[in-house]
Amino acid sequence: MDTIRTTKDLLMCNGSAQPVMVALMPNEIALIALAPDMAAALIEAEKALALHQAWSDSEDAGPDYGDQTRDTHPDGERIWRQWWEGNLSLCDRAQEATRAALATIRKVTA
Repeated sequence: MDTIRTTKDLLMCNGSAQPVMVALMPNEIALIALAPDMAAALIEAEKALALHQAWSDSEDAGPDYGDQTRDTHPDGERIWRQWWEGNLSLCDRAQEATRAALATIRKVTA
């Protein structure tokens, strides 16, 4: 039996554009059935990874004092505190998103 990968292959094999019977193994049917759930899990994981990347980037950049430092900027402490609290929130959201994505993946692959 020839492997059908494209419409051209189908036409060459079948000789027409009429529907053909395709035999699928049970494991292939199961994978096809899981496709929507796996796609949703992948999207959820991508969102979690994006949050982790944002958190990492913010950690690398640190607070923005302009040309000054925390000690020399008149609002240095306030700037640092806002950055710190924002990073804690971002970290928390990233961890929650990761837990949710992992739970979804585990549910789909169980």
